[in-house]
Amino acid sequence: MFFIESMSSFSQSLELYCIDNWEGGQEHTTSGSHVCEMNLVEEKFQKNISVALSKTSNKCKVITLKHDSFTGLSKLIHKGLSNYFDLIYIDGSHDAVNVLEDAILSFKLVRKGGLIVFDDYLWGTWGDRNNSKNCIHRCPKLAIDAFVNIYFEKIQVDPRVRINQLVALKLCD
Repeated sequence: MFFIESMSSFSQSLELYCIDNWEGGQEHTTSGSHVCEMNLVEEKFQKNISVALSKTSNKCKVITLKHDSFTGLSKLIHKGLSNYFDLIYIDGSHDAVNVLEDAILSFKLVRKGGLIVFDDYLWGTWGDRNNSKNCIHRCPKLAIDAFVNIYFEKIQVDPRVRINQLVALKLCD
């Protein structure tokens, strides 16, 4: 909703892709009514999109892909959308492997001068220190730092402090 309402005022035409499998993550599976809860989250998302679209007078197209992010991002690359997007916002899995995959695929999709925004940068860093496997693998920061270190010549990290977010500007392919 935020992106539709705020970005549509800057552009005559907005195209927004949302990728989610609506299954939730490991942190959502602790309750017995997990599937029902995620169905309600998906319904609320669709309702919020409708409300946001009704508030904008500019053209706004919302494309929802019901996939895990690896599959969804790969399909966008396969469709020829490499170097297409102005902004990619990564806010999904908290598993380091998934976050690193999202970062690498998103780098292919975002255009030069575009932004990749990582949410939940510090998620889990305060977690269970006695269970190092859980702390390492359930920590987006590990993957985001690896991406930043590997792509350091191709991106510029925004030095302004954002609570729990990291923003990278793509400088070149």
